Amino acid sequence: ELREKCAELEENNAALEQEIQTLRLKLAEAEGCLEVVRSHLEDVEKIRKELEDERNKTLTELGQLEQKARRDEIEKEGYQREAAELKKRLAKTEEARESVKVEAASLRARMDEAEEERKNIWKEALELRAAIRHTEKARADANKELEELAHRAKILEEQKSEAKGEVEKFKSQLYKQEK
Repeated sequence: ELREKCAELEENNAALEQEIQTLRLKLAEAEGCLEVVRSHLEDVEKIRKELEDERNKTLTELGQLEQKARRDEIEKEGYQREAAELKKRLAKTEEARESVKVEAASLRARMDEAEEERKNIWKEALELRAAIRHTEKARADANKELEELAHRAKILEEQKSEAKGEVEKFKSQLYKQEK
């Protein structure tokens, strides 16, 4: 029974080891995804910064053109056309900026999810390690008990052998007394 229990514990231990291996692979995959998301987030932040710089530059240019148009009434129409073009660029830049904001928020959410999954995997791994330690202790206890039982069986076998010798001796004495 103890051997069966020991074998069962070893099978459980092997299954737990396999599950830990699977979780390690999942963890590596989740960390890889997390790195990809971080990389994308950095790219998005660069693009956002460039778009912000472009927006500021465009706003500055727009302001300069508007001042120039006020100073120079003769070239007013030309400057107004140029200002309109800059406003279109600004609108496109604003649209792109908003799109980047949405994508950045999405990437942050994905990064948070990946981080949460990584934490859950670590928690599971720690629980499995504790279960393995418990299983190994139970197996060691079972092996120790098995050794003790084997020792007791050996002692009983010796006592049985001694008792047989005494029974034979007693039979022999009885036989002699009967004669």
